[in-house]
Amino acid sequence: GGPGGRRQWRNLKKIVESEGYERLPIDAPTYSSLEAPPSLLPVKKFCDLTGLQAKYTDPKTLLRYHSARQYALVRLAPDHTVQELLKFRNATVSLK
Repeated sequence: GGPGGRRQWRNLKKIVESEGYERLPIDAPTYSSLEAPPSLLPVKKFCDLTGLQAKYTDPKTLLRYHSARQYALVRLAPDHTVQELLKFRNATVSLK
């Protein structure tokens, strides 16, 4: 670490230099060269209100929710609030 036992801050360039990647063979795998196929697992969906894993989606607003308690809030939410919540996950929808 640094003075007084604190860690010294280093930017990414310094970290990469200190790892010695330039000494590795050209075909050696590194964090910056690894490629992985897409996951076979389904994408997890999260509740727009709580951040917990969402089990349900409201068909009217398309908001995702975790339980019946959140569903009651989703159904009572004004349109402008629903639009703001959808913006957080880039899923804007025009409500009718």
